[in-house]
Amino acid sequence: MRIQEEKHAPLVKYCGEQIPSMKRALDEQHLRYTYWLREAAASFQDKVAVRPDLAKPADPKVVASIREMFDLGFQVAKKQDVSKVCTDLESTLLKQTFESIRSEIEEMLNRGPVADNGKESSL
Repeated sequence: MRIQEEKHAPLVKYCGEQIPSMKRALDEQHLRYTYWLREAAASFQDKVAVRPDLAKPADPKVVASIREMFDLGFQVAKKQDVSKVCTDLESTLLKQTFESIRSEIEEMLNRGPVADNGKESSL
């Protein structure tokens, strides 16, 4: 979940620096998103605890790959029109609700662990 929490953080910071008038709103929306993400994840604690395949830590290689993917997305976004990128980010954060986040987590749990070279790990 920590990776998911960090997903938008670099872009929120970047947009706040590039378009100061958006900083406060983006910070608040991101804070709300991370709060709801934690709350939604906590609501599945019992389900995760009884499944050994989900209870173990994620494979570090998988985590590193996901972080690289997020960083690449951030680097690409920085080369695009800042106004559009930041407006899209704001729209994305505004669309997130506790229910939508919880639904995404539930879908992920139903799919099961992420495999990496035959090894399973949970995110």
